[in-house]
Formats: sequence, C-alpha cells, structure tokens
Amino acid sequence: MANILGMYGPSDGRAKSDVDYPDVAGWPKGFVPIAIHTVDGNDYVATLLANLTELCGQTVSMDNFWVIRDSLLVEQIHKNNTLRERNKWFSDDLFKRMTAVHDKIHEYQNGVYGKPIIMNGLDIGNELQKIRGGSMFNDLKMHMDIKLQCSNQSGSNCKWINGLKYYVYSAHDSTIYAFFAILGIQNKVISPTGYPEYTAATFIELWRNRTDNQPYFKTVKRIGAQYDRNQ
Repeated sequence: MANILGMYGPSDGRAKSDVDYPDVAGWPKGFVPIAIHTVDGNDYVATLLANLTELCGQTVSMDNFWVIRDSLLVEQIHKNNTLRERNKWFSDDLFKRMTAVHDKIHEYQNGVYGKPIIMNGLDIGNELQKIRGGSMFNDLKMHMDIKLQCSNQSGSNCKWINGLKYYVYSAHDSTIYAFFAILGIQNKVISPTGYPEYTAATFIELWRNRTDNQPYFKTVKRIGAQYDRNQ
C-alpha cells in the first residue's frame, strides 16, 4: 500500500477535502486512501450441498455426493422425462454444476492435484495413487514380467503363462480411473475430465520390438462409444 500511495497518490493539490479524502481532524491534508477492492465470497460447493440436502431429504456430503450424481445420471439415461416431470428442481445447469464438483472430488481422492503436496516427506498424491490403483498395477506388471521371463522357455513353471494370451479384470469406473491416474494420462484419455462413462474399458497389450528386442506396452481404451489406441 505504501508503494502504491507513493507512486499514484495525488500530490498536485487536485484532491478535494470531504470528496476524495475524509474531512476529519488528524487526517493528512491531500492524502487520498487507495481502496482495496473486494468481491463477496461465495462458497458455491457448500451452497450446492445444502440445496441438495434439502431437495433429497437426506444429508448430502462429499462422501456420498457421487451417489446422488450417479443416480441422476442413470435416471437421465433411462427415465429422463419422468425425472424432470417429478422433480421440477432438476435442470441441466444443476447437473452441470454437480458434475464439476463430482469430478474435482474424484481427482482429489485419486491423488490428482495441480502440484505435489508433501507432508512428513511423503508425496500425498503419489501415496493415494498407490493405495487406490497400485495393487492392480502391480499384478498386471507381475504377469507381464513373468511372460517376458518365460519367453522362449518351456519349463514346467512357464507352461501356464506361455499359453496365456488374454487376462481380464472386471473393473469399475473408479478402477479404470485409478489405473489411468497412475500412468498420468487420466486427463488425456477422458474428456473433459472425471470418471469414464459406463461400459468403459481399457486393454493393455504387451509387445516386443523386433529391432531392439525391448518390451513395450500399448493401451487401447473404450470410453463411451469411442475407441482409441495409445502407445
């Protein structure tokens, strides 16, 4: 403030008493205060939770927010007209605002932050990703490692893996998102953001390059009705 007053405070005598500055005893003559402009805060998330609590007849919090949002999503898919006829409070704008909060909650739960958050020497985002998706990722890596180790080997301990061409996990949208988050590609393969749509699937293919004999993997994803291949 001192720097702003020094640079921009009027010093040419044009300031008018009781107009540009208070006409009170003790106020420096010609000293024009620079107002700090503020905008009233609006906790739109808390307001949204309070409104949904009233509309739904039960407490809606960050923990069960997904239940309400997912229910409304399913009802729009299967009974859209009935949903809107019986619930006049529902609108596309409300669902859009709910989805924005819903997606941000899932990002935080999966350790996806704008920058690393370190506490007690631990990267919280990295730890959350390991907890939510690490077990499946490690199991997938284990099968790939064994497949590579048993390549061109016919021992008894390799028979089961040599004939294995397809290994599948039955997963939820949260499982797929956790896997994408570990790879750091969640925002690249899911547009615009948030959990993948229902019927989403991803395939991980193990390849070996004939030139350098090094292993690689490719992912093929199905998000909604869209297929895409990434290396």
